[in-house]
Amino acid sequence: ATTTTQLEEIKKSLQENEDIKKNWDEERAAIDQQLRAYKRQVDDLRRQLTEEKENKKKLQESLDNKTGVEGKITEYDAKFHDLQAQLANELESKDHIMGGVQTLQQQ
Repeated sequence: ATTTTQLEEIKKSLQENEDIKKNWDEERAAIDQQLRAYKRQVDDLRRQLTEEKENKKKLQESLDNKTGVEGKITEYDAKFHDLQAQLANELESKDHIMGGVQTLQQQ
């Protein structure tokens, strides 16, 4: 037969097990809540990273366009200087020819 003392010990053991389960459930709930918060942070960081990648891509495209435009400006600037030099040479030739024509007319 089970004695009263044994019944008390069993009752006490059951209560301890119930307390341990309750504590575990509370800890698990807290851990789950923390895990959800971490997952939200990770999702936010992923979104930020995606946005940063898009911004970087746009900036690179903008920089590439700027570099292309600067290259065209340099190209046109060089052509302009070439045309200026050609014009100066033609004017010099014209002046030389006109000087020759005047000399001939004076003779």
